[in-house]
Amino acid sequence: MKLPEHLRCEVNFVATLEKEMKEHWDLWAVSDYGKKTRYTYGDCARMFVAIHKFFADARIKKGDRVAILGRNAAHWAISYLATMSYGAVTVPILPDFHPEDVVHLLNHSESRVLFALPSLFEALDVDSLQTVEVVISLEDMEVIWEKKKRKHASLPELYRSLSFSAEEFLLPRVDTHALASIVYTSGTTGYSKGVCLTCSNLMSNVVYARDTMPLFPKETILSFLPIAHAFGCAFEFLFPFFTGCHIHFLSKLPTPNILLEAFAEVRPSLILSVPLIIEKMYYKKNQATF
Repeated sequence: MKLPEHLRCEVNFVATLEKEMKEHWDLWAVSDYGKKTRYTYGDCARMFVAIHKFFADARIKKGDRVAILGRNAAHWAISYLATMSYGAVTVPILPDFHPEDVVHLLNHSESRVLFALPSLFEALDVDSLQTVEVVISLEDMEVIWEKKKRKHASLPELYRSLSFSAEEFLLPRVDTHALASIVYTSGTTGYSKGVCLTCSNLMSNVVYARDTMPLFPKETILSFLPIAHAFGCAFEFLFPFFTGCHIHFLSKLPTPNILLEAFAEVRPSLILSVPLIIEKMYYKKNQATF
């Protein structure tokens, strides 16, 4: 069903992404909390182009599905945005899904590429994968499995070989109403259901957040809600990335102790959460009185 005109966001997602990355080229963009992995916006641009070259070599086309299976991390974020800016469709999969369910979702979505944590991929029955052709590690971005072996440059090699300025950085043109992502629900009854989101859907959340939330370039944010979920993805990842912020991704389970430690170190300018985590934090603070 087509959305009414007044509900359709006409701001182009990929064109705006390119513009914001150029403007914040030398600022830190994404990093993994407690680890050394971190990228500036310019570094992210080079990785986007490397992934696009890899996709082209693998004959991935616009509209093809690319799945991402892992916890919050800089490489997760880069894989997600690189896929959508290529014109392919992301399929984020929660890392706590049962391996059999993950295989079902990969087959159901007809994903051709999978970015995954090696430990999560190793739990899958590869003989049951019907459409996946290549698997890339979210740890080091190297290929860890291929259905058919082929000669190609690795993503890290492509990344290191690239050098260009902000002015030279160009992303493909992607229609603002093109399908951008298929987000699978947690599956209350039976298998998870796929929710289709367009670039316009995602951009409308970014526009809303930028108009209503106090976050500005160079500020920091801690991403601890699952970015494979719509809320965490929209407001702890896309919104700050499009704003020129430095996003610190927390891959650990956000227990009160870990969150308090991370908040003290990162000192985020804005904290977004859900009731369950707030309740746990409140209990931790007041447990002596219970």
